[in-house]
Amino acid sequence: MFPILKSLKTQLIRINMVWGGVNGVARRRPVNPTNPNDPAYDWSAYDRTANYAQQYGMKVVFAILFTPPWANGAAGVNVAPKNPLDLQRFAVAAAKRYGGTFKAADGRTLPAVRYWLAWNEPNNPAFLRPQYRKVGGRWIPQSPIDYAKICNAIYRGISITTIGASKVA
Repeated sequence: MFPILKSLKTQLIRINMVWGGVNGVARRRPVNPTNPNDPAYDWSAYDRTANYAQQYGMKVVFAILFTPPWANGAAGVNVAPKNPLDLQRFAVAAAKRYGGTFKAADGRTLPAVRYWLAWNEPNNPAFLRPQYRKVGGRWIPQSPIDYAKICNAIYRGISITTIGASKVA
């Protein structure tokens, strides 16, 4: 795929970094969640992608999304974490790993990723639910409340690393 992208003169690729669920980075609750080397994390797919992107002269945008079962009582990957601090700690680990100085298990320094997104289409129940909740007989929007918590958690996590907050969307 990367040779094709290169031939199309692709300069930037967006990759969904799945925090939880099938193929998620965090298969179980990490003991030290801000440590990218915590054994609960499997970053292999993202390491490979970041390395290929660098090899082919492309920058990466990681979009962190989907909640692991341990962070929301197994309510589904598209339900926000019960405690946004869990997501913030994951964002810290991700930003440390892709900060441009982290050595992977194979000894290579992983490329720097400077662009981050929070979730994907929070107005779509496929990505974030519930969209509404009933309060006192009225339906009120819930997804904007949850999305604000998600954005704040990811922003805080990325911004407290050496990357800084300047390129968090």
